[in-house]
Amino acid sequence: MWLGLWSIIACGEKEVDDCAVAESDCPIEDTGIVEDTGTPEDTEVDTGPEDTQDTQDTQDTQDTQDTQDTGPINEDGPIFFFEDKVHVGGTNMWSNLWPTSNGFYFSTMQNEQVAFRTFNMDLEPTTQLTLVTNLDDFPPGIQMSDHEMLRLNNALYFVASGFGDEDLIIIKTDLQGNRLGDYNIQDGGSIACNDPHLLLVEENICVRWGTSGLNKSVQCFDEQLTPTADAFEITLPEPIPQLGYSLQVGDEIWSFTGDAPQRDLVISRYSTAWEPLTPFASVILESENSAWNWFPGGVAYHEENDMWFVAFTHMEDGQEANFDSVVKLAAFDGDFNLLDLKTLSGPGYTRPNLALINNEVVVSYDNGNLVWLEKWSLPEAE
Repeated sequence: MWLGLWSIIACGEKEVDDCAVAESDCPIEDTGIVEDTGTPEDTEVDTGPEDTQDTQDTQDTQDTQDTQDTGPINEDGPIFFFEDKVHVGGTNMWSNLWPTSNGFYFSTMQNEQVAFRTFNMDLEPTTQLTLVTNLDDFPPGIQMSDHEMLRLNNALYFVASGFGDEDLIIIKTDLQGNRLGDYNIQDGGSIACNDPHLLLVEENICVRWGTSGLNKSVQCFDEQLTPTADAFEITLPEPIPQLGYSLQVGDEIWSFTGDAPQRDLVISRYSTAWEPLTPFASVILESENSAWNWFPGGVAYHEENDMWFVAFTHMEDGQEANFDSVVKLAAFDGDFNLLDLKTLSGPGYTRPNLALINNEVVVSYDNGNLVWLEKWSLPEAE
C-alpha cells in the first residue's frame, strides 16, 4: 500500500517560512512570565479498549525543579545522532511543536490555559509565553485539558478540550498570539473530545475527536474558521484509539495510532472526505512479547531522505503507563522498514511530539511534572 505515495507528501506539510515568527532569534531569560495579549471578545465566525494513559492536565502546575535526567544513553546512528537535551521551565505538561526555518513554535499548558512561545535551534526560548485561551472559552468551572496546534500561512490554530470531555473549541491567532477568531465545536456535547487531532486537509483545518473505538467525529474549517460543513461522524471498519497524530499524505489522510489493544503501531487510511479506505489499517511496528506501543503523538516525513520519523510511547507487558512508560523515537524508510529506534526518556514519560527542522528532529515529552526537549541530527541525503 505504500508504493507511489512518497513523492507527494501532503497539502498539510508543515511550513518552514519563519516570517514574523519572533521579534528576535536571540535567546531570552526564561522568567516563566506569561504575556497576556488581551484577546478580544469572541468573533465566532465502543468497541475498542480505553486508552492506557489519561492525558488530561493534572492541574499540578508547580515546577518542582527536579530536573535530574534519568533517560537512557543511546549509541549514535545509523539515522539519529544526539545533539542536545534541555528541561523546559515554566510548564509541566502537554507540548506541541511546529517548525520554522530556524526554530519552532512550542505550545503547552500554563496555569490551566494554553500558551505558546518560540525556540531557536539551540533549544533556547526566544519569546515569553503568550496565553492563547482564557477563562471565557469554556463554561464556568470547566478547565482546559488537552490541546493541539498547527500553523497555516501567517496564523496559528489551536484546538483545546475541557475537563469532562464535553467541550471543544478551535482558536485562530496571528503569529504573535493575538486572537483573530474562535469557534465552539462542541459545548457540553455527548461525544468525548479529549485528545483531539488537528490537521490540514486540502488547505482546510480539520479537527478529529472521539473515544477509542469504531466511531470518530470530524469538522473542518476554512482559514477564517468558517465551517466548511456541519460536524459529522464516521464509522470505522475496526476500532482505532483516540491517541495519535493525523496528517494528509497525497490524496489520503493517514492517522498514526496504536491498534485496538495498543500493542502495534498502525496507520489507518481515509480519503480526504474522511471515508475509510481499503485496506484500512496497516501495522508499521509490531509488538514484541506483547509490549505496548501507542500514542504516536509526533510524526514527520523527510522528503529528501524518504524517511518517516515517529515519536511514540512504549512499555513492557504488565507495566503501568503512569509509572513505567517511556518515549521512543523511530525512523522508517518510505516502505516503513524500521531503520533506527532510540529510547529517549526514563520511566513515567509520555505525550511525545516532534518537529522536523531542516536536517534535525526536535522531540518533546513530559511526565506530568517535567517537560523535556531533545534534538537529534540526521545524515545528509545521498
